[in-house]
Amino acid sequence: MKNKCLQSPVAFILTCLSGVFMTSAHADPLPFVLEGTVVVSACGVLESEENKYVDLGRNSTRELRSVGSRSASHAISFELFDCPEGGNVSITLEGNRDLRDSELLAVNTGANTAENIAIELQNVNRERAPLGLPTTYVADQEGRVSTQFYAHYIVTQGQALPGIANAQATFRIEYD
Repeated sequence: MKNKCLQSPVAFILTCLSGVFMTSAHADPLPFVLEGTVVVSACGVLESEENKYVDLGRNSTRELRSVGSRSASHAISFELFDCPEGGNVSITLEGNRDLRDSELLAVNTGANTAENIAIELQNVNRERAPLGLPTTYVADQEGRVSTQFYAHYIVTQGQALPGIANAQATFRIEYD
C-alpha cells in the first residue's frame, strides 16, 4: 500500500500537514494578582493649616482718618495640595458683609466694637478680592497651588472710632 501523502502535493498539504497545525499543547494556568488603591483626591490645605489666625495688630485712629484710609496689610498664605494636576482651583472668600460696602468683610458687632471700618481682603496681586467672587488658579504638575491673600482695615464712613475689630471669614475651595 502506498502512502497517500506522497501521491499528490495538494493531498500532502491538506492531509499530512493538517495534523501538525491541529495539534495544540496546553500548560497549566498561571495565576497572577493585580493590586492597587483608588483614593479620593481632596484638593485642600494641610490639616495643620485649616484654622488660620491673622493678627491685624493695634491700629491708631490717627492713621484711619477718612473714607478709604487703610491700615498695614497682613499676609495670609495658602498652600493647597492633592489638586488635579493642571486643573483649575478657585478660592472664594465668604463672611458677613459690611453694610456700606458688600465687597468688604464686616467687623463683629457688640460692646466696645470699633466703628466705621471693615476688613478688605486682597488677592496675591494686591487687588481687592470681593466676598463671594472666586479667584482662580492653576495647579502645578504636582497638584499644588501656592498663593497669598492680604487683609487690612479700611475706613468705610467718616473716621474710624476705636474698639475691638474682629471678624471671621471662610475660604471655600473648589476644583475640577
